[in-house]
Amino acid sequence: MSLIAKRALKIGLAVVLAGMVAGAVLLYPYETSGVPEWRIQVLDSTGKPMVGVPVNEGWLDPIDEGNASGDQEETDATGTVIFRKRILHSRLEFKFRGAKASARILVCAKDEYGALYWDGAEALPRTLTLQRGSCPYD
Repeated sequence: MSLIAKRALKIGLAVVLAGMVAGAVLLYPYETSGVPEWRIQVLDSTGKPMVGVPVNEGWLDPIDEGNASGDQEETDATGTVIFRKRILHSRLEFKFRGAKASARILVCAKDEYGALYWDGAEALPRTLTLQRGSCPYD
């Protein structure tokens, strides 16, 4: 094998190896901050705390290709509910496509309903005031 052929083979192998490393870095799932701890006070349509009502949190993990996960907690004596921090996973490729975590809160209780949405760009809403009416989220 000639010197030129050996050199071309080495360069070709280096390019293939670099491509494999770059692909692995782009596709490797790493932990990201996800959804922070979310503390919400749920108020009825008159502004009074809703005690003992179920509150649903749903969130999207970018690596799960749009599949939603969820959790349910109940408000305390002050109408407050706390959802723990959600550690999510991402890939470097998602940064280029603009994918990010998002979450929502849904409440339906005592002929009232309400929702909060978070897209990661703004501060988490801290209060949810419900509206009178039947639940549209079923």
